[in-house]
Formats: sequence, C-alpha cells, structure tokens
Amino acid sequence: MKITKKQIEKILRTQNSTEIFKLAKMCGVDVKNKINVCLFIRDNAPCQRVYRNAYKLSVNADYLKHQRAKITNIYMPIRDLVNYVREQKKLGESNYAKMLIVGNKNIYWASPNYQHSDYNKGIAMPNNEKNRELAKKINKMLGYN
Repeated sequence: MKITKKQIEKILRTQNSTEIFKLAKMCGVDVKNKINVCLFIRDNAPCQRVYRNAYKLSVNADYLKHQRAKITNIYMPIRDLVNYVREQKKLGESNYAKMLIVGNKNIYWASPNYQHSDYNKGIAMPNNEKNRELAKKINKMLGYN
C-alpha cells in the first residue's frame, strides 16, 4: 500500500504515538530504534509543533505512557493521590520511592531518606487533621511507620 504525504501529515498532526509508530513501520523505518522514528517525524513534520514534539512522541513515548500521576506544585485530587500511592506501592524500595511528609502548611511527597531536605518534593495536600490521619494510613500502607 502506497502512503501519501498527506496521509503522513494527517497522522503526525494527531500526535498519537501508537499511530505514528505504525505509520513509520509501514514506511520502512526500523521502529525498534526510536531515534529513527524521531528522525522520521522531524523529516515529515507538517508544522513546528509536531517537529518540537518529535522526541517526546518517539523516544519518550513509553516513558510518558507510564507517568499517570505526576508530582507538581499544586494540590492533588484524591484520585491522583490514589494512583500515585499505587505507583509507589509498585516501586517498593527504590531510589525514586516517596512517602508523605507533614510540613507546616502542606503535606509533601518526599524521599524517605532526605525527607524535608529533598529538593524534588511535591505538594500532595494541605496540612489539616483529616489529611494528617490519611497521610499516616498511606505511609503505613507503603511500609513506612
């Protein structure tokens, strides 16, 4: 099947990694080497936005798919909190594991080793009595007493 330039542009504009990988394979690109897919996207990018996102769509495609809940500087809704707890439970004891640390104004996700001096801590929820009890339960569930 012959693929036209317009079909390539249409799929690239959707920025759907799965469809882009299928397209690249049909065009004869070795999709096991993600750099080749990145170069394919950049060579055929119909606009600047697709060109800039080429690396994210190809090399980081599987990494970003697994990053559901992210640590940010905004308060996390309960659903995101539960998803993040599940991810931490899967991680177990690793260098990237986080636990809830109670601060003055907020409760943070931080490294169990560095705690408040963790430069990569993120706000999980405001500090109040209900959330402190929830943090104790979550830490106990994660294996931190």
